Amino acid sequence: MEEFLTGYIGRIRPAVEGISEDAGHKIVSTLLAFKFGLYENAVIRGAEALAALEREGGAPPALNKALQIIMERAEDMQHSMVTENPQYRFEAGDAPLIAVTLPDDLIGNPDALDLDNALLLLYAVGLITSSEEDRQALEEHRRFAVQMLETYREEMAAQE
Repeated sequence: MEEFLTGYIGRIRPAVEGISEDAGHKIVSTLLAFKFGLYENAVIRGAEALAALEREGGAPPALNKALQIIMERAEDMQHSMVTENPQYRFEAGDAPLIAVTLPDDLIGNPDALDLDNALLLLYAVGLITSSEEDRQALEEHRRFAVQMLETYREEMAAQE
């Protein structure tokens, strides 16, 4: 899955490399706040990232959606709630920037898949767009991204 992650990062690079280092930092901050259970901070940092991307003229819709998915889940987790019927979901048009795309019959939990894809997208975008310091922090959490991908190994193999 290490090779898959590296390939995924390379695949989405052209679509996101115009994002500023400042916006990249806010994206990394959103991801790490969520990962460490700092849900209020994840919501705040996510809103800052969305605003920064908007000031820069926007971002690919899938990236905006990834931030919204993380913020929605973080807000619910902050209140010890499970997100039922999420407002934000990835759609077919988002597939070029999504790490794990599976046919419906192989998706066990679509909400979990959306959350994992959102986290993976933020991870990849952070590596591509942020400062050296942020990239080092993300590299320390690379296993986190690889473990998410491992969860889908069998389903991904069944597609080949």
